[in-house]
Amino acid sequence: MERRKYYAAIYVRISKDDGDKQESDSIINQKALIRNFLEGKQEIEVVSEWADDGYSGVNFSRPAFQQMMEQVKEGIVDCIVVKDLSRLGRNYIETGRLLEQIFPSFGVRFIAVNDGYDSVEQNIEYNQIMIPFKNLINDSYCRDISIKIRSHLEVKRKSGQCISSFAPYGYKKAPENKNQLVKDPYPAQIVKEIFNYKLNGMNNGAIADKLNQLGVLSPLEYKKWCGSRFTSGFSVYAKSRWSAVEIGRILRDSVYVGELAQGKVTTPNYKVKKRINKKKEDWIRVKNVHEAIVSEESFEIVQKLMLADTRTSPSSKTVYLFSGLLYCGDCKQNMIRKTVSSRGRQYFYYVCSKNKKGGGCFSHRIAEKKLEHSILAVMNLQLKLFLEAEKLTQVQMIVESSRKAITALKIKEKEKQEDLQKWMRLQSGIYEDYVQKILTQEEYVRMKQEYERRTKEAESEIIKAEEEIIQIREKEMKREEWLTEVRTQKKFTTLYRNAITFLIQNIYVYNNSCITVEFRLRDNFNNKA
Repeated sequence: MERRKYYAAIYVRISKDDGDKQESDSIINQKALIRNFLEGKQEIEVVSEWADDGYSGVNFSRPAFQQMMEQVKEGIVDCIVVKDLSRLGRNYIETGRLLEQIFPSFGVRFIAVNDGYDSVEQNIEYNQIMIPFKNLINDSYCRDISIKIRSHLEVKRKSGQCISSFAPYGYKKAPENKNQLVKDPYPAQIVKEIFNYKLNGMNNGAIADKLNQLGVLSPLEYKKWCGSRFTSGFSVYAKSRWSAVEIGRILRDSVYVGELAQGKVTTPNYKVKKRINKKKEDWIRVKNVHEAIVSEESFEIVQKLMLADTRTSPSSKTVYLFSGLLYCGDCKQNMIRKTVSSRGRQYFYYVCSKNKKGGGCFSHRIAEKKLEHSILAVMNLQLKLFLEAEKLTQVQMIVESSRKAITALKIKEKEKQEDLQKWMRLQSGIYEDYVQKILTQEEYVRMKQEYERRTKEAESEIIKAEEEIIQIREKEMKREEWLTEVRTQKKFTTLYRNAITFLIQNIYVYNNSCITVEFRLRDNFNNKA
């Protein structure tokens, strides 16, 4: 009796996500093994070969697999050959459905070479027991790998390593360490300029327009220019341009003060790849892990200005001089700027926004000229106090002491990082020793518990050291900023937006045009005037 002729498709797959061994499971090796097996199968003729390189076996939305299934539906292929069941898939339910329902319904012969499975050979016991069991093992293996990968990435995030595929604008990956960010000189300078423009009173739209006029490459265009394959769903034009939204993203991103905020999205499990945004409080934040482009002080000021009422002047692209800083002394609501015309001249003054809306409080009306004169006098008085040699020397001593403390903490942190890596390495190694029966179960459990304890201790010490460094650096950076600013000034002859936002926290207006000015660094000096 003449044997039936089968027209086969060879299917191979490999994925790092599944923990596949690159050498034994390589595409070339899989194909060679299958071809060698088919040499003695005269009834099977290979009509196509399909490879999904870099696709997980958890789901079946793989391009090559889908194209192969189209050939099955068209009747071109009636036999599928794989190296083993895990190459077909690692999803227990879906793989079982293919083997028990879909392939039989299309009359497809399925062969898994290394598993010794051939659907035309009727081995009921093997088919009903061993094949579902192997599919379950493949599924469990994928789940375990997923848990290990998630755990590994979590450790990397918590230790301040950048695990994103692309560096944020202003940075690049360090050549010797892809998990470390270093400054990229050209875009880093642009980021600095963006923050300076904001501090000088420009709104986001005006900053974007200025950068476009200057011909500065947008983040997306810069990545393309550098040869990156980065793509974005935000691009609307053929050539991406700066926009107010892009400027807002940069101004809000804490990466520019040396902080990494990661773990912003997640997936429900290893089978469902739908991305879910996590709450901000659940993000993993690690400070001072790379060189900052802007200071903490400037970043905090910008965040405050963006939250405050900083509307642009009707005839200008910059905000008013006191926007986001001027408040009613009683109700703490914003003071709003009003214009009065009289005899062909315009006069400007500020009033309480709550009173203006009829919500009570007092008007606390104050003329803009009088306010400017008062603020200028107060700023010069504060500047004089800071220029006193005794105070400058005192601050310098504090800064030097802070630097020494940070150096000591960094040495301690590095030592604990090395300890952490060592204990994690040992913890991984004892499992292999246990599998190979070098260790007994009792020895394995005892050593595992000890290594886990040492690992937790090291992690706790690292976190403690990082928190102490952050606290010291925050205070140090604020003092350094002040020293730099006051040394560049002898006396303010006029008011400008950058100086006001840098030196002043809040301005409160009371009755009879009385004002209170709160300067920054209130913890170190008496800064109320």
